[in-house]
Amino acid sequence: MNRDRADRVRREIARAALGDGIRDGPLGEFTLLAGQRESAARVRAAIAEFGGALLADAPGTGKTVVALAVARSYEGVVVVLPAAVRDQWTRALARAGRSARIVTLEALSRGACDARAPLVIVDEAHQARTPGARRYAALARLCTGAHVLLLSATPVVNRRSDRDALLALFLGARASALTRQESARVIVRGVPDARLRPAVERGEPLGGAPDVPGIAAALRALPSAFPARDGAPAHALVRITLALAWCSSLAALDGALRRRLQRGEALGEALGEGRWPDRAALRAWIVGEDGTQLAFTSLLAGLPVPDADLHAARSVLEAHLGAVRELRRLIGAHVDADTRRRAGAIRDVLRSRPSERAVVFARHADTVRALFRALRAAPGVAAIVGARVYAAAGRWTRREVLAALTAAGSAPSATDPRAVRLLLTTDLLSEGVDLAAVRTVVHADLPWTPARLEQRLGRITRVSSASGTVRELRFRLPRGARPFVRLAERLRDKREVRRVSLEAPTALGELRRLLGEWCGLHPEGIGEGEAVAAVEGGRAGFLASVLVGGPQGDRVRLLGGVLVGTTVRVSSDPRRLLRLARDAGGRGVRVPRRAEAAVRDAIAQWLASRGARALVGRLRSPARRRSRAGTLEAALAGRFARMLAAAPMVARAPIAELDRVLRRTLEEGVGVATETALWSALRTSGSDGELLERVRGALHPRASGPRDDPPPARMAPRHPGGDGRILALLLVTRAADPPRRAPTGAPPSASR
Repeated sequence: MNRDRADRVRREIARAALGDGIRDGPLGEFTLLAGQRESAARVRAAIAEFGGALLADAPGTGKTVVALAVARSYEGVVVVLPAAVRDQWTRALARAGRSARIVTLEALSRGACDARAPLVIVDEAHQARTPGARRYAALARLCTGAHVLLLSATPVVNRRSDRDALLALFLGARASALTRQESARVIVRGVPDARLRPAVERGEPLGGAPDVPGIAAALRALPSAFPARDGAPAHALVRITLALAWCSSLAALDGALRRRLQRGEALGEALGEGRWPDRAALRAWIVGEDGTQLAFTSLLAGLPVPDADLHAARSVLEAHLGAVRELRRLIGAHVDADTRRRAGAIRDVLRSRPSERAVVFARHADTVRALFRALRAAPGVAAIVGARVYAAAGRWTRREVLAALTAAGSAPSATDPRAVRLLLTTDLLSEGVDLAAVRTVVHADLPWTPARLEQRLGRITRVSSASGTVRELRFRLPRGARPFVRLAERLRDKREVRRVSLEAPTALGELRRLLGEWCGLHPEGIGEGEAVAAVEGGRAGFLASVLVGGPQGDRVRLLGGVLVGTTVRVSSDPRRLLRLARDAGGRGVRVPRRAEAAVRDAIAQWLASRGARALVGRLRSPARRRSRAGTLEAALAGRFARMLAAAPMVARAPIAELDRVLRRTLEEGVGVATETALWSALRTSGSDGELLERVRGALHPRASGPRDDPPPARMAPRHPGGDGRILALLLVTRAADPPRRAPTGAPPSASR
């Protein structure tokens, strides 16, 4: 009886916490998987609460399908994406029976931003994570006033600020002050079903050419470079960049050295004319494979250089270029041998599984070109570098090559010269492209971030893959290059930053998966007053689903806590809830009434105080006062207070109303474009009337501008109320310690 009641209460807690929003039906030709329906439900909840969401599911799990499922609730949609995945999105929209306006990130980098829609979807959003870039500013303007859905399996590339910059597109400065609970709700990261994706077999590192003596010593002794006028010497960065090229191949290192010589000669030409060019002027020189076409120095170069400084500058430049030439001569005799060894290793990989396809990823285009020249005689070899496709069997388009490597592609034929068996490509194809027909991925070099590794592997470990396993191989790094790049340490540190930044969303995804398993327990309902049970576990605690009232209606919250003596610690942190849920699977026991009363009192106190904690803690905390959002709030509050004091009594009502709306909006978080507009209004407005008009324009940016479809209004702020009701309560009692057994042969008293 206790067991049945425990199972029913577990099921009631799961049903209340998960809700019934995961019933998405077919989407055109797509049928959503259970995990995709769950992600869509969480995205909708995040958009309702925050005005946007970041979908960070793993690569290959169908984020595009989830986004299209969410988009069918909107009349107009804008999809922002890299140009490389435009074809994939066009096909997905056609299959889903949906339409959307597509804007490329490359167009945003040129400043184009004339699209308007209620929903903005940003695919591969981490490519727009730099706030100082032009594309970020254009994207922020595009997202103003709209609901925003960001798609990125790797939102943290180098540091946590990458994630915060993406969330700031719709949350503004509030993005950097999110609690764990808030980040778990606004970032959606599910737990993929391992049965739906291929398992990964990691092979031994492939051997490249032997280390060339002297390269490491030459890099250590490399003199500092002379920078452009608006640049910095960055000596350590130059050495690391060359070492990373060395790790890719000697062909990549040779290409990097060649480009340094070409740009150095262009800089030397300008210095010879007595001018010190900036980086924009240096880009006016056309640098090709074998030569440099010089521009008109006197017209394009920068400021003049005094004669005394000119001599020193040319000495520094010549010393650096001399060392670069010497290093290039050192490796010149070994470049072809290195390429042959690497190509031979790839041939061995293909011969080991002749009926399967493979893809080789590299950071450097020089590595891809060198490998293609060495492998092009083999049937079915193609290479993609930028917009160009290399193929010895004839003219192939990029679309034809990629179509052959999707799940619908046929098995490669050894007799068909146009059957693609091997694709050599740069990291341009490591994002957003479906290569589910490939069974082996080879890393010609290790990327700078673990995010890139995950993206490369995600091209082939997809839910659409028909294979049960895939291979992951990589080339061994040159021994002498390891101290320069320290890739193992860098990758480990960045993985840890990424883990911490996504810890709460990942825990919530695992928790919801576990609750989904509970939903299958005892389909019979339970009567009123029976939604309480107790089970044995490793620690004393509880789980409860609570109905909380608020301005936008009732919401269900999942709470948990640990009982320490007579103290009950209530928490909604998904990490703690996950530990409690894992511990709440024991057998049912009698409900301890004293513990139940203590838990009910603690939940009541938590509900009564949560509103004050949410408002006072957010508005008055030292961290918020020091933040950019807190500074903006304080500055605007002071200006509005002075306006109210100086305004006549009959004119105060509209000012006070705008002040109230402004405070409420800033508290909930607005996009970075709106924050920028408010800062500009505050700093440049002369009269009070001008400030009021500019504030209204910033809060309602499309009131007088062009629009395709008016975006839905942001939901009113959710100020949590103090009222609530427990729907289901599951107490966890600590299992009694098993009695200790007496040692064999000991007298009975020894066991007491």
